[in-house]
Amino acid sequence: MQSLVTQWGMDPLWDTGLPRNRTAVTDFPARVHHEKVTLKERPKDPPVHVVGHRVRWDETRRLWYCDLEVEAGSGYMPFVRLALVRYQPNALYDAKISNVVLSEFAQVLPRRRAAFVRDGGKISVTLRGTVPHFGPMKFPGDSEYQGISFIHGPHETGRNRVELVLQKRDPDVNSDLAWRDASTLASQIVAPPGAVQDPFPGLDLGLFAEPAARAPDGRTVETRTTGRVRLGAAVTLGTIREEAAAVRIPGIRELLDPQIWSATATLPAGGREPRRLMLREFERYYTDRTVPENVGGVTRRRRVIEERLVYAVVFDL
Repeated sequence: MQSLVTQWGMDPLWDTGLPRNRTAVTDFPARVHHEKVTLKERPKDPPVHVVGHRVRWDETRRLWYCDLEVEAGSGYMPFVRLALVRYQPNALYDAKISNVVLSEFAQVLPRRRAAFVRDGGKISVTLRGTVPHFGPMKFPGDSEYQGISFIHGPHETGRNRVELVLQKRDPDVNSDLAWRDASTLASQIVAPPGAVQDPFPGLDLGLFAEPAARAPDGRTVETRTTGRVRLGAAVTLGTIREEAAAVRIPGIRELLDPQIWSATATLPAGGREPRRLMLREFERYYTDRTVPENVGGVTRRRRVIEERLVYAVVFDL
């Protein structure tokens, strides 16, 4: 059935989770209808799921079209090849779909969720989503220098870079083309998955932890029994009762889309020009160009890195 159903694939440039091996109805948030039907090409095989989408007419091109939203899963930059049919749910069972047409492989962008908080001149920005463990510049597979297979010191990881930029616009020109970068407030390489923050902040998972209890006045009180092992015997030291904040367990969206980048900054004093913040994420690659660099008294050829914009969002000030 592989040539007749939607397929997923992984981009070998990224060290990331494997793509899904089957497609679910819930992977298409913009769906309007779905049901199981038998393919014309395989009438004796079990039915497959067809996920219907709203179509619209393009008067200029004289063609029908529809917009698809595809859930990319937990992998970074997966490929999807859609198996497409013309679908009419209000028809006889054996006349609901046409023959299958496979589209070309298309790369799906990963989920991203950005949050912006402002308190006077102080700003805080966080970015959530899926990132790879390593990118295409992982050492020693790819060296920073041409003609060197090993060199001491820190190395490139190929992970994406995220920057927060303050932009200004000419007040006399009301156009998006008039915005320009004024200053970079933060710029960092994203950390690998799981390295940014504890997914369960404030949750004590100690070996001797017991369920939290409530004090008579309603406060949360944590009860823990501590002890030490001496000459093979456990000696109980007593019970500790301490006030603790209520445990906050993250929601499913926070577990699926962990925080991958955060920054805090102070806004510079503004003038009469309109201002906004632009959050941008870039992929990074080695190019064929090199520049000379002195390393340990020897001139090496360092490979030049270029970047590709993969995500951008604007916060109005």
